[in-house]
Amino acid sequence: MRFLDSLGIPIIAVLRDSQNFVHAAEDGIGICEMKPYKVKKDMEQLELIIEWLDGWQNRRYQTSDTSIIQQSPNVTLFRKPGVGSN
Repeated sequence: MRFLDSLGIPIIAVLRDSQNFVHAAEDGIGICEMKPYKVKKDMEQLELIIEWLDGWQNRRYQTSDTSIIQQSPNVTLFRKPGVGSN
């Protein structure tokens, strides 16, 4: 996680090391289709990811102290302040 942090990549959730994903794959289903009492903790983590993905419009033009977002017609660049030139 330090590597992602050093690149300024947010950690939005951490999936558990769970056999539920293995069992779902063996059965050809997703964990959403498994019994809720078996996958409750895993679903909580997936909900965090879904909420983050659904909030893309709110984050689109935000900048923070760790990154500057520059948008061109077809390109989005992420840079740390002081790196490169504008």
